[in-house]
Amino acid sequence: MRRRSPINPDGERMNSINIMFLRLGMFVALAIGFLSANFFSEIPAFAAPAENAKPSVGLIIPLTGAFARYGQKIQEGVLRAAPSLSFISEDEGCDPAMAVRSYKKLSTVDGVKIFLGPWCGSPQTAVAPFLKQHNQVAILGSSAPSAVYELSGERMFSTQHTIEEESTFLGKEMSRLGIKRVAIVYFENAFSKAHEAAFRRSFSGSIAETFAYTSQDSLELRAIALRIKALNVDALYVPDAFPILAGFPRILRNIGIGDLPLYAVYSLQSQDVKTIVEEAGATLIYSYPDIGNEDALEHFPRAAAEITIKATAQCGADPDCIAHWVKKNYSIGPGGAIPGKLILKTIREHQFLPLSDQLAIAP
Repeated sequence: MRRRSPINPDGERMNSINIMFLRLGMFVALAIGFLSANFFSEIPAFAAPAENAKPSVGLIIPLTGAFARYGQKIQEGVLRAAPSLSFISEDEGCDPAMAVRSYKKLSTVDGVKIFLGPWCGSPQTAVAPFLKQHNQVAILGSSAPSAVYELSGERMFSTQHTIEEESTFLGKEMSRLGIKRVAIVYFENAFSKAHEAAFRRSFSGSIAETFAYTSQDSLELRAIALRIKALNVDALYVPDAFPILAGFPRILRNIGIGDLPLYAVYSLQSQDVKTIVEEAGATLIYSYPDIGNEDALEHFPRAAAEITIKATAQCGADPDCIAHWVKKNYSIGPGGAIPGKLILKTIREHQFLPLSDQLAIAP
């Protein structure tokens, strides 16, 4: 008869039980591991990010409002030019408050650090300080007020001239063409105010009056037109597209001053504006980037997308690196813009064509 150990009389039985539990524990652990691996693999949040994931870029453009067609064209061009980037589009409506809401959604919800846009001037001015505050970067595919570069901490760059450069060009060209007395008409916003200030500094003639309106009510525009009729001006300077899109040329024609030439900025080269101007029989002369036969709404957004592709290839999604890379690789002016030449264009024979001096209307 075998004697049981005095230390553990039930040692053999305990060893058998321990072995049984050990085997059971190993089986349960393996089962849990197998199930966990399969379960969590179905949940994207737990998956490790791919090393070659596309950088997320926030595209802030006007998708509603008067400039929705512009925004749609910009969006299509950018997506076509930069398939290697992951774009998240948000609407600015050419409204600064809407642009800030869209920026905050992209920044806080989507975690975006790189932006293309905003496209409109007042939204650019509203968003710029946030880039400095949060160490982000924006590449603009449109013109911008020179102030946004400083407001952004030199983190908002533009592929196009500043709006001050454009208005300075127009002021000098109108002076050269013999325009002596003008009235200014614009929709009240920071973009138009910056245009007006630069135009005043460069135009050698006299400015009879500036009319800044706050709604697109045709009655307000008619009241402005009647006041202009009494001023005896040679031309009108219109630094944004809002008055034209609201039918201002028709109103001028209806009160008998439809022959006043309208001098304006590059954003007026659009089919909507052309239709309104031609129907009213008006003369529109506007500044435009000297880019041959290309459309600025395609050329500059594409340039912004291409810069972003190159910068992210070197820097990934690091905004500090991108800002430094852009300054190092491009000629950046004091307003954060890449310099470019401007010309005058007009609408003639149903086309947008360069202006010859013989066609310019002067007293």
